[in-house]
Amino acid sequence: MRLRSLLFSMFLVGGELCAQVPGTPAPNGSLFVYWGYNRAGYSWSDIHFNGPDYDFTLRHVEAGL
Repeated sequence: MRLRSLLFSMFLVGGELCAQVPGTPAPNGSLFVYWGYNRAGYSWSDIHFNGPDYDFTLRHVEAGL
């Protein structure tokens, strides 16, 4: 139990110390490029709205970007 507590506290302190390390600033005129993609897929859905003055359903709708 003491070993587990010691390892846990070292993990917490180590994370805090690593987060405080300053990085080297990028020189002026540097260009950064990032590219990524998402493989998520969406299916058709029905959305039902119900309230005091309305009650309708949007059928066969698709999530958009």
